[in-house]
Amino acid sequence: MVGCEITTRSYNVATGTASGGGKLVQVIAVHGFVDAHTYSELAEVLNGLIAEGNYSLILDLKKLEYISSAGFTVLLATVRRVREKQGDLRLVNLPPKIRKIADVLGCSSIIKIFDDPKEALASFKV
Repeated sequence: MVGCEITTRSYNVATGTASGGGKLVQVIAVHGFVDAHTYSELAEVLNGLIAEGNYSLILDLKKLEYISSAGFTVLLATVRRVREKQGDLRLVNLPPKIRKIADVLGCSSIIKIFDDPKEALASFKV
């Protein structure tokens, strides 16, 4: 008999509000794995925030372990949507391996990336 082990990769999103650059900014902390099974949940959270009129967003990826190309597609679609409303998306605290992927995919030339959450907040000017 062949043994089999199934592991579930965790995924969690928490949202909060901060004030930066004279604007109210939604901060979304993404934990775990954004992959083929969870990218749609992230898209749902982000689309919900945009539908509520939140166009200044920061994604804190400090505890992100993995993001697939579908996850990056969600981020690029989100930045396009918020910029249409004169808002923007910032990424903060990218783990080194995810930062490398963002650089290779060209995302870092489209989305502003910060190491310091305070700098990301301050970058939202009125």
